[in-house]
Amino acid sequence: GIPNDANIATWKTEYELAKAWSDLRKKRDAKIAESDYMGNSDVTMSDAWKAYRKKLRDLPGTLDDTKVLKTITWPTEPS
Repeated sequence: GIPNDANIATWKTEYELAKAWSDLRKKRDAKIAESDYMGNSDVTMSDAWKAYRKKLRDLPGTLDDTKVLKTITWPTEPS
């Protein structure tokens, strides 16, 4: 059929959701990669770093389609 405003709005929302989830995963994966060096054989990864990386891996599961479109509160990197 001919696209109407409702269809266009739905497509836009679906695109925004897909992009939000994709962006979240890209940023999450980058944050995990930035701390990969902590897992090198000559470095002992602290419990704080292990917990931080687990929170990053688990983050998408704590969100839903509504929350992912809002500002994401990222876990705090250990100092």
